[in-house]
Amino acid sequence: MSAASDEPSARKRPRDEDAADDEQPQVAEAGSSSSAPPPASASNLAGRAALVELPSAEMYEKSFMHRDHVTQIVVTSTDFVVTCSRDGQLKFWKKMPTGIEFVKHFRAHLAPITGIAATLDGSLLATCAGDKAFKVFDVYAFDMISWVKLDFTPTVCEWVGGGDSRAKQTLAVADADGPKIRLFDATSEGGSCVGTVSVHMAPVVQLKMNVHKGCLVSLDERGVIEYWTADEGHAGIYTTPTRKALKRSSCPDGLAMRSLLLLCSRVALRRSCCCAHAWLVLDLSSLVCSAAPKGVTFRYKTDTDLYAIAKAKARPLALAISPDGEYFAVTASDFKVRLYAWASGKCRRTFDES
Repeated sequence: MSAASDEPSARKRPRDEDAADDEQPQVAEAGSSSSAPPPASASNLAGRAALVELPSAEMYEKSFMHRDHVTQIVVTSTDFVVTCSRDGQLKFWKKMPTGIEFVKHFRAHLAPITGIAATLDGSLLATCAGDKAFKVFDVYAFDMISWVKLDFTPTVCEWVGGGDSRAKQTLAVADADGPKIRLFDATSEGGSCVGTVSVHMAPVVQLKMNVHKGCLVSLDERGVIEYWTADEGHAGIYTTPTRKALKRSSCPDGLAMRSLLLLCSRVALRRSCCCAHAWLVLDLSSLVCSAAPKGVTFRYKTDTDLYAIAKAKARPLALAISPDGEYFAVTASDFKVRLYAWASGKCRRTFDES
């Protein structure tokens, strides 16, 4: 009996070991509480709240969706919103007191839409695409009124003079494979070409009308910025001077002229041009403003920052002009937004978004 009774007692642990075992979980709990993550910040809470508000149902009450990536958005002066997608689709929306309302959908082009422009009064809308065509739409009637086939691939388009319905509607369309900008009578039958503007040395990728100043601002793929007009005769403001004109012209500043000649000679050597007179006549056209629009304060483009994007070897991505026409902004591939003063051509501010 005694040996049997001693076996259970031998198996029992002493009280000191039990107490030690009871203390171990407490130590572990204390350690786990010290390694707990810190409380969520205000930004994390806001992000979680935004995720909770996202719709999770299969059907939506409202949808402003395209079937492909949206590439262009234009808001007219008549409170219509026009959106384009990469698959050539065009949608009209009407701005309401609260939100927007869908109006009409067009399968406008068979290729990605590259350019879209609305007239100043909001009555007409033009689109161009990689299918070598541009189309003109009546915004009030939501109808296509013109379809013009082109013999070149367009990049961008813009209404010359704002496209006021009281004046002749001329549409400027840039060529993707060359530096020329062609002008079309957009509302006439067949959309005849009425002129050609050659102020760039590379294909134009951005084009906007400065209505208040009466001229257009264009940028080519090399980053060069030009001002030009297309009035009677469709002559640009940077015209090539003749040899007689160069001989008659006076030089107000010898140092400035020598720097101009040096710059021209460098360009000429780069182009392997043999004749000195030839490169002088060719390149002074891009540096001297021979018939500048009213309000321009510079005479030589070397006095401006219109070559800043070209010097940075960046490609222009977007162009916007202020409502009063005094400033314009350019977004480039170097992740910088440059704000220019239109009159002086100087870069007033640069925003680095890299």
